[in-house]
Amino acid sequence: MAWTPDGTRLFFDEQATGDVRVATADGTVLPQPFAHLDGDASSETGLLGVAVDPGFPQQPWIYVYYSDPALGLNRL
Repeated sequence: MAWTPDGTRLFFDEQATGDVRVATADGTVLPQPFAHLDGDASSETGLLGVAVDPGFPQQPWIYVYYSDPALGLNRL
C-alpha cells in the first residue's frame, strides 16, 4: 500500500481479487477499483504490491508489482 505524497489518497492492493483500490484520508474506500489485474493470487503470484510516484500528482504514475503465474515472469 502507498499514500500519495500529500496524504489525501491511499492506494492498496487486494491480492485475492487483483484489484488496486483507493481510500481517502478519512478512510472511505472508493466503490470502483482504480485498476484490476487478472491472474492467480496463490503463493507469490498475481498482484503483489503498489507504489505511488514520489512526484505525484505532477507525475501521475501508480506502479504495481505483478507476477504472472502462466509465464513465470514478474512485471512492474
